[in-house]
Amino acid sequence: MSIEPTSVSGSLPSPMAPLFALRGVTRRFERGGEVVEALRGVDLDVARGELLLVMGPSGSGKSTLLHLLGGLERPTSGALLFQPDARERPLDLAALDDERLAALRRRTLGFVFQEFHLLATLTAQENVALPLLLDGAREPDARAAAGRRLAQVGLAARAAHLPDQLSGGERQRVAIARALVADPPVLLCDEPTGSLDSARGQEIFALLRELARGERRTVVVVTHDPAARPFADRCLTLRDGALAP
Repeated sequence: MSIEPTSVSGSLPSPMAPLFALRGVTRRFERGGEVVEALRGVDLDVARGELLLVMGPSGSGKSTLLHLLGGLERPTSGALLFQPDARERPLDLAALDDERLAALRRRTLGFVFQEFHLLATLTAQENVALPLLLDGAREPDARAAAGRRLAQVGLAARAAHLPDQLSGGERQRVAIARALVADPPVLLCDEPTGSLDSARGQEIFALLRELARGERRTVVVVTHDPAARPFADRCLTLRDGALAP
């Protein structure tokens, strides 16, 4: 099974199969006894190595789309194909069982959220190493990998600091290093600058741009921040669960 690129306004032409391919994806859920359609028939390709922004008003379906890409939710209908290795068959995320989805998230997807979710009693290096330790890595290997990632985000000198000894921007950099420590091909970011001032936010967007361009890592960012636009390869807008033309 191969993924055939679809035509989406603003899409990047690529001879390679897309990393993600959404075909007619709908997500419905119940709220207060009513059925809410968070996404309505979304067709979308996400190219390898692009920094994609997803923007739109609150309630437009941005976070739902990100959760579907990350295997945190399943579509109600439609196909959601993920092909981390272009030489292998794509995976239908909706068809994977919980165990396979969890393994896929650990090894191929990195998550960054508005709230940093750092453990207060662990140092920056220990926070970054934690995903590897939970996946069975040896402690010396995990600590070494964490040190390399902290150096990459400019925090080598802060590795032994606890989260409350770091600024908001530094804590978000630790969170990005943690998301990268297993070297996932995809980084999914939900309002990564929402808790930061404009200057620190610009630094985070520049870092995400470097990760996409320098490492051919696919970065998908959900944001309200228009200052992110200059850093992106492509910007899509969701309105009422559908992609705006």
